[in-house]
This record gives sequence, structure tokens and C-alpha cells, in this order.
Amino acid sequence: MAKERDLYEILEVPKSASQDDLKSAFRKLARKYHPDVNPGNKQAEERFKELNAAFEVLSDPKKRALYDELGADAIRIGFDPRQAEAYRQWKRGGSGGAAGSRSRSGMGGGGADFGGFNFDFGQSSGSDFSSIFETLFGGGFGGGGAHRSAASRQRGAAMGPVEGDDLSLDLTIPLNLAVRGGEQEIRFEHGSRCGQCAGGGMASGTRRVCPACQGTGQGSGKPKILTVKIPAGAEEGSKIRLAGQGAEGLRGGPAGDLYLITHIAPHPRIRRDGRDLYLDLPITVAEAFFGGEVRCPTFDGNFTLKIPEHSQSGRKLRLRGLGVPQLRGGGPRGDFYAVLQIVLPESDSKANQEAIRTLDAAYDLDVRAGISL
Repeated sequence: MAKERDLYEILEVPKSASQDDLKSAFRKLARKYHPDVNPGNKQAEERFKELNAAFEVLSDPKKRALYDELGADAIRIGFDPRQAEAYRQWKRGGSGGAAGSRSRSGMGGGGADFGGFNFDFGQSSGSDFSSIFETLFGGGFGGGGAHRSAASRQRGAAMGPVEGDDLSLDLTIPLNLAVRGGEQEIRFEHGSRCGQCAGGGMASGTRRVCPACQGTGQGSGKPKILTVKIPAGAEEGSKIRLAGQGAEGLRGGPAGDLYLITHIAPHPRIRRDGRDLYLDLPITVAEAFFGGEVRCPTFDGNFTLKIPEHSQSGRKLRLRGLGVPQLRGGGPRGDFYAVLQIVLPESDSKANQEAIRTLDAAYDLDVRAGISL
């Protein structure tokens, strides 16, 4: 028989761990190895069963006390206090009935009678060590493998409530929503409680494992629609937590949380750099040369922008405080920059050609002077 693993070792905690420490460790590891997180991974599934079985023992103060005293022998006697006392007498070699008359070698056969209690290592009579072991550990500790899945499901169904897993969902939002904030509808597949057992894991009115969910308490996923509030200043990779919107818990446990990971869709005209926004703003040759006032659109509405005379393409004009807000407040908004772009007339009329030639003659200097690599 393979060496039995220590239950504290399975939960990765010291023997001095408090109940809160045990619970925290179990939740962390159960989420990591949950079958829903590791579909098709048999090793993860077995690890999950191991964790549940270990926590079932150590989360019960009475069972834990017996386990601390007797080790794996406490599991074999089913945590029965009367058999525990008889077992102590036998371990001490004390007097009393058949306990003193049986040899230790009798343990290796099929069973041995200690103080009127039968410790049967093989056949299913009295307190059956192998069946108790199998029920608790699903064969993972060297028990017979034939009943592994059924026994494990039975054990899982008897467990207490387990908190649902946290879920994450990528959410792409337009730039204006990231800047201004607002609401957006999301649709996603949401895990639900089993409809037949209402998440209890047991068939209604029986002690049998629910055939629909095999004792997990989980049903198939179903579409869910939520309206989500997007905070002003959302960034690429920002997380939005929706409490209680994750996977539903097992056997009546609370649901986990849903985390939305925001991604900002590219805007056809606006560029974002940190908390500053940039817009290429077309202007005419006359507006560039003589100056004037033009309309400039922003996410906060239209603003009148004054163009200085003799402005060149690429000149940046700032609208202070109309950029991206600081996420969750705590700082000033960024700025909005209009980047001037001079646009020539599209018409190829003779009048335009003449005007351009006249304008070209007005250049006093080589516009590419000093440009070199």
C-alpha cells in the first residue's frame, strides 16, 4: 500500500494552523485545482478531490483532534470515539477483553477484534477500514480503484458549501466611454446551480449523488446580460470588479466575483497618450496664413479654437483640462491638443493653379534648408 499523505501537507499548512488558516488555504487551492478551471485535467481533478477530503477532516474540530492523536488510523476507524478508545487500549497494549489476546499480526489478515470492536481491513463488515478510506479519499491513498469515482462524488456531495470561482472577462470599450465614463451592456456565459438538486449535490429526497451534476452542484452555463458602469478615466488593462457575479458556489456557497479587464478600442481620429488626447484638425491655407477662429470637437462638446496667423501644419493648440480624467479621481484631467493640418484645395482649376504659383513665388527661403540625416 502506498504511503498515506499527511492531511496538513495536502492543504499546505502547518499542524498549528488555525481554522481560518485552513479555510483560507483550502479556498486558494480549491480555486486553483477546480475542474471548471482545469477542464479535462485528471491530475487537477484528483488534487481537487484530495483537497476536499483533507478539508472535510481538518475543518471538523472533533475529527481533527482524533486525526492529530491517531493520524491516518483515525480515518480507518471512521472517527468513531468508542472505537478510538478501544484502539488506544490496543496501542497501549492494555488489558480488556480480546484486545490483549489478539496479536498484532492479526491486523495483516482480514480483520481483528479489539475490545469488542471489529477493525476490518478488507471485508465490508463492522467498521470497514478500506471502505472508509475509499469514501474519504476516492482511492487516492492506495484504496481499491473500482469505487473511486462513485465514492469521491459521494464524499463531494457531503461537503459543506464552497465559494464560487472568480471569473474574468475581456471588455473592449470605445475611447469616449473610457474618457467620460458611462454604462455599457455586457453579455457572457454564466455558470449556474444544478436545476435538479438546486446546487446541493444530492438527488432530491435521497442520499444519492445527483445524476445531473454528479455531486458538483453546478449546472450548465447560461447567457447573462449585465449593464456595467465604466468609470471615467478607464485605462488599457484596468480591472472592474463586480461582486457576486462570478461562478455560483457549490452546495449553496456564495458566488465568486466577476473581473472585467478593459481594452480601449482605437479611435478613428483621436490619439491617446497617457491622459492627453490629440486630434489632427484640418484648416485652410487662408486660416493658417491670416489666422481666425474654427470649431474644434472634443468629447466634452464643441469648442471655438483661435488659430494664430502664420500657423504651420503640426502646430499644437492646447485645450487645458479636456483630456482623460485620473482614474478614481485624485488628480487633474489631462489636456486636449488640436494638431493643425493645412489642407490644400482639391479643385484643379486654372484659377487655383495660378494662385498656388503666386503663393509658391512668395517663399523667401528653401523650406527644406537644414534638413539632413
